[in-house]
Amino acid sequence: MSKTPLRKSLNNVFYGGVATSAMDTLATGPFLIAYALMFGAGNIAIGFLGAIGFIGNLMHLLSAYLIEKGKTPKQISVLFSIISRPFYLIAALLAFWAGSSWTLVLLIGCFSATYMIGSVAGGAWLPWMKALVPTNLMGRFFSHRFKWMMITKIVCYGGGATLIWYFEEYKADKTIFAYSILLGIAFIIGLYGVFTLTQVENKCISYQKTDSFFKKTIQTLKNKPFKKLLIFLGSLNFSINFITPFITVLMLKVLGFSTPVVVALTVISQFTHAFSVKTWGKLADQKNCFKILQKSIPLFMVCIMLFIGCLFIQNRHIIFGLLVDIHILLGISQSAITLGMNNISLLHIPTQDASIYLSVNSVFKSFMAAIASVIAGIILDGLLWGTNTFCTFEQNATTIGWSIFFLLSLISCLITFLLLKRVQVCSKK
Repeated sequence: MSKTPLRKSLNNVFYGGVATSAMDTLATGPFLIAYALMFGAGNIAIGFLGAIGFIGNLMHLLSAYLIEKGKTPKQISVLFSIISRPFYLIAALLAFWAGSSWTLVLLIGCFSATYMIGSVAGGAWLPWMKALVPTNLMGRFFSHRFKWMMITKIVCYGGGATLIWYFEEYKADKTIFAYSILLGIAFIIGLYGVFTLTQVENKCISYQKTDSFFKKTIQTLKNKPFKKLLIFLGSLNFSINFITPFITVLMLKVLGFSTPVVVALTVISQFTHAFSVKTWGKLADQKNCFKILQKSIPLFMVCIMLFIGCLFIQNRHIIFGLLVDIHILLGISQSAITLGMNNISLLHIPTQDASIYLSVNSVFKSFMAAIASVIAGIILDGLLWGTNTFCTFEQNATTIGWSIFFLLSLISCLITFLLLKRVQVCSKK
């Protein structure tokens, strides 16, 4: 096939996605949580680390504002991506001062900065892709891209886990530097990701100049179908992020598994994530995004119930086998949830003033995900303190606290599932 401008652009969007996936895998997730635990992070700090990526997405409104002022999405994405990358390198260097009291605060500060600045780039990227990718290719292209992003995650998880295992076995007193190396590699890959952005064709974004940016932002909330969609997506993000950051904490601190084992389980999840997304993408194109969410949200709820089961099992081999099954189901459900949320946002938002609608959508989803993580950290600390203080059977106090936490997460998912039906009915009108 000849290298048309569109084909060249889509190739670079694809490679950029792979690079971003590698960067995020090495710098966030279980690696970041384990790195933070080495600095003495508690549940509230872990909750905040889980939230800052979403707090950063509040900057999507700045992206929309800059587009309104005449800046192109390409200019915004490239500039703010370049500025955000060096903070990974600073975070990596903190390993040399691991014993200092200020390092955890600075670590959180580095990730806050990189997410806040990088999210300005992300906010411009969404309407850019809406204008660039033809509607009839959207499901297949993004599912194909998403699949290879997940494969990249698997490779990076495997490489990262091997490096950590090597340090734990042969340089146990310097294990923290394994995480530092991963952050340094993430910094380099991130720079390549910026390069791919420079190779993508620029696109003009349609917007009206009749009202001020603030008035048009408020106007989006008067669109009733969009408002119902917003509430559902916010609730879904709240439910997912209420529990996700603490799954790693559960496996490391409560179930007592090592970081390489936790990463191996994450790889299993990402593997099923990658190879199920194509099927979900076809289903989304043939039917609609609501169908895949109807199937994937209950599946995610099953995973939560199985986590509760792990807390009451004594045999570690059985627990590990159950965790493998859980992570397979998590990968399948989360691939559908992520694809469904993204495609609903792109397909059910008006083309006119799309940058504002997408930014409002992203900001609200991020706000809900951020407060979910912080609230979850506070609740979990409260539950663990309460059960350890008042529980008669001391050995079961932690189990009871975590069980109540997972039950609260399950209730949140149930409410989200009920909201999905309201949004679906509204979309048919």
